[in-house]
Amino acid sequence: MLKILSVKKRLGLLSVIFIVGMCLLFFLGIWGMNCLSAMRAYVGAAGIWSGGQKDSFYYLNKYMTPLQKGVFFFLHFPLKKIDWDYHPFN
Repeated sequence: MLKILSVKKRLGLLSVIFIVGMCLLFFLGIWGMNCLSAMRAYVGAAGIWSGGQKDSFYYLNKYMTPLQKGVFFFLHFPLKKIDWDYHPFN
């Protein structure tokens, strides 16, 4: 089929194929970077979550063992800021 086409048409077809391939590689690179960014955010959030779990276990254990008054107020002061009667769907 390519022997039927003239040299100009063959070069045009080759350049169109090359440009389409480059565009596909470009968009594949963008998609790959978005996937890597999403995985990095997921891993970062998992680290923050596990750190919060570790801290909560540490402070609950610290509160339960000696029952110090300063630790009690340190743990219960943030809970006073929460509006426990707030119901957004009622």
